Amino acid sequence: GQSLFKVLRGADVIIAVTKSEQDFMIKRGIPKEKVHQIAIGIDTKRLEGGCGTRFRQKYDISTEEPIVLFIGRKEVDKGVIQLLKAMNHVWYYVPKARLVIIGPNGILPTDVGTYRDTLSSLSASRRQKILDLGVAPEREKLDALSASDIFVMPSIRESFGIVYLEAWYFSKPVIGALCKPISDVIDSGANGFLVRFGDEKDLA
Repeated sequence: GQSLFKVLRGADVIIAVTKSEQDFMIKRGIPKEKVHQIAIGIDTKRLEGGCGTRFRQKYDISTEEPIVLFIGRKEVDKGVIQLLKAMNHVWYYVPKARLVIIGPNGILPTDVGTYRDTLSSLSASRRQKILDLGVAPEREKLDALSASDIFVMPSIRESFGIVYLEAWYFSKPVIGALCKPISDVIDSGANGFLVRFGDEKDLA
């Protein structure tokens, strides 16, 4: 809110990680000379060792079952609710697909309730196709990335979305939300896809 922009106006230097973030601050009165866009990246050495076979064997997921992976806090703005609803459409065409979710619960009780209610609205047979690992160890996250067939996080609350880079390290296609600054990271149709936030059919 306003308190954040008060802090930004008082800063000597501000780092933006995308052009959209830089433009956003400048349009809201932050002096242009203060805001510098600096690229960020990932430490690929930290991502070494992910084993998809180990993940599939641990959770008894066959190679014939495509894995859709979500990593992030289970909040509405992160797109996890949209993804749960989209899977209803996906399962109609790809009944063997599995959804793997890694990440903590939402901070707000409304997010926790919405996630729980959406999950419980699915049939028991479809809930069995969902693997919610909660907060998983780093090695498990890397194994899941390696095992996955596609990474999906249609979030509208990201300044960058570094997990997309982690998915790309494992050569996985990614799906994000059609919004700024995600469109600065994902070039839709070239290195991933951007979908309308909240539109589960578009996501499916």
